[in-house]
Amino acid sequence: MEKSFLETVHVSDLPRVQIVSINSDVSTVDALKTLTKHNILCAPVLDAKTNKYIGLIDMLDLVCFVVDIFKDLETSGDETDFFSLLESGERFVTQDVKTIADISHRNPFVPVNETDTLLTVMRLVGEKALHRVPVVDAEGKVVNFLTQSALVDFLAKNVSKLGSVVDKTVGEMLLGCKPVLKVNINSNAIDAFKLMAEKKVSAVAIVDDENHLISNVSARDIRTIASDSKVISGLFTPIRNFLQAVYSERILETSPAIGCTVKDTLGTVLMKLSVSKVHRVYVVDNAHTVIGVIALSDILIGVSQ
Repeated sequence: MEKSFLETVHVSDLPRVQIVSINSDVSTVDALKTLTKHNILCAPVLDAKTNKYIGLIDMLDLVCFVVDIFKDLETSGDETDFFSLLESGERFVTQDVKTIADISHRNPFVPVNETDTLLTVMRLVGEKALHRVPVVDAEGKVVNFLTQSALVDFLAKNVSKLGSVVDKTVGEMLLGCKPVLKVNINSNAIDAFKLMAEKKVSAVAIVDDENHLISNVSARDIRTIASDSKVISGLFTPIRNFLQAVYSERILETSPAIGCTVKDTLGTVLMKLSVSKVHRVYVVDNAHTVIGVIALSDILIGVSQ
C-alpha cells in the first residue's frame, strides 16, 4: 500500500460539505426532518444556551429512540392498538433532541484538525469504528465533516495511487468475516430496527427462508416517519410492506443489497461502494447465500495498514 500518498494528503485537501447544526431544544421529529431535508445522516448538536457543541445525532440514535418508545407498548401486548401507536408517536414529536444525542453510544464527538493527514484520519476512523468525525479549525469551530463514505469515495477516485493492495481479493484480505446480522423478509419492520438498536449497527440484511440475500434495511429508512407520526404503525407490518412504502416500488426491483464474492478484489469492492453509495457490501457464495459483510471501516483499515 502506498502509504506515502495517504501521508501527503491532508484533511484540508478534501472537499467540504455544508455544516448543518441542530439546536439542542428542537424536537426529535424536527431533527429527523432536518436530516431528511438535507439528505444527511448526522449533524452536530449545539447547546441552545451556550452555542457550544454538545455532541452528534444520527439516524441510529433516532432508531434507538423509536425502539425505546415501543418497549412499554410491547409489554402491554397492544402492538396493534392504533391509538396507542399514535400516543407513542406524540413522544417522538415532542421530546427534544438533546435527550437522545448519541443514545446509540456510537457517535462520540472526536474532532480532527485540518492539518491531519488522511492516513491518520483513516486509521482513527477505522480502528475506533467512528462513522464520522468533525473537522475543526484553530478556533475549534466545525468547518467540515469527514464520513467513512467520503473517505471511501476519495480512495475510489484515487485507486491507481493505492498500490498493489487494491489487487488483493476479499478472501486474501480476510474481509467479510464478521457475522451477518439479518432478518427474515416476513418479519415485522420493527424487528429489523430492534436488531440495529441492540447491536448498535446502522443496517441489517434482509433474507428469504433459504438465507438468500434479498434487500437491506438501514437506519436511514426510519426517516419515513418524519412527515407523519401515523406512519409509525407501519413498523408493525412486514418488512416487505414497510420498504414498499419507503421506496414506493417493489423492493426486489429497486432496493437490492450490494453483494460480492471472496474472489472480488479490494479495488472492485471500493468501486461498488463508491458508485452505489451504500455503506456495506454483503459477501455471498455462488448460490447468493449471505456468508459475510464488509463494512466501510473494514475497507479503511485494510487500506491504511
